[in-house]
Amino acid sequence: MWLVKTCNKKGSSMLRHSSRSLLLAAACCACGVAAAKTRPPVTYTYTTIYYPGSLQTSPVAVDADGTVLGQWYDQEFNEHGFIYKDGTYTSIDYPGAQSTFPSAITPAGLVVGGYLDSNYAEHGFEYSVTAKGKAVYTAINVPGGNNTIMSAAAPGGKLFGTTQGAGNATELFSYVQKTFTILLSTNTPIPTSASGNGIVAGYFAGSTYPSPTTAFTYAGGITTTLPVPSGQVSTIAYGVNNAGTVVGETVNSSYVDGGFVYSSNGTMTALNPPGAASSYLTAINNKGTITGIAYDKNYNQTAYSYIDGVFSPIAPPGGAAPGAQSINASGQVLGSYYGPDGAEAYLATPVP
Repeated sequence: MWLVKTCNKKGSSMLRHSSRSLLLAAACCACGVAAAKTRPPVTYTYTTIYYPGSLQTSPVAVDADGTVLGQWYDQEFNEHGFIYKDGTYTSIDYPGAQSTFPSAITPAGLVVGGYLDSNYAEHGFEYSVTAKGKAVYTAINVPGGNNTIMSAAAPGGKLFGTTQGAGNATELFSYVQKTFTILLSTNTPIPTSASGNGIVAGYFAGSTYPSPTTAFTYAGGITTTLPVPSGQVSTIAYGVNNAGTVVGETVNSSYVDGGFVYSSNGTMTALNPPGAASSYLTAINNKGTITGIAYDKNYNQTAYSYIDGVFSPIAPPGGAAPGAQSINASGQVLGSYYGPDGAEAYLATPVP
């Protein structure tokens, strides 16, 4: 296990990202994760989430009250968004769009994401429902920018996205009360999540593919570039909480993934479940509960949660290759697996 100390940097140093698998291995008391202590593993009940008639259903995020935001694919593999609540599915399709792909949902029910128009240009959007039940869609496009996508949303309503600015440079921006503010415009910033108090986590993708990536956070005008530990070539941040604790993955030169937890005091700690050949961490809530994905030496995929030094397996019955995508304040985990209908989503609820 490695520990690295780094300092905040001010600099000028965001996109929809696909769900991936994760896993972890060691307690981390200096980084905002609860210290190890004796406790039983968490057990879960499971709800299958499969948009009716879809070719594939994928998870995106779960809100504090258990509202699920997801994506479904029709038989032509066109993308659509949906909300699932209390057994009811509501499709999200930007009017006239070729495809709609949601990215985040706030406690107030505001959904943000992106869509493709008839010319396959990308645009950001927000979606809400009025008190009378009317769906309202609003396009979000940075003036002078191209291919705008909304990527993250803080519960207070501050939205974050990316656009292509001058010279096709990727720019990270915030959007509040219809006002755009460019935050970063160098190093190809890709945001992946935002905390409740507006900390953005993501990674710098580099200018060519494939190229090493570097995790970062942005808060209050300060960009913090997370360290790349010895023996690793890339870092990617997937989740961040209000304490500024970041979780994600490292990648070494042999393309083996490992999970990491980074605290706001600059400490980075490896966290991987026992026996995992590779793993990474996908999300963290404000209580410090982490979710992740792991693989054994035969590339079998598993999902888990981690808190207080204890790894708890997440295994929807009747499914294979479970992944964990999102976690809410009460510890509900949203993920994916292969079930009777193919790729499906699930919601795992902790048993008290």
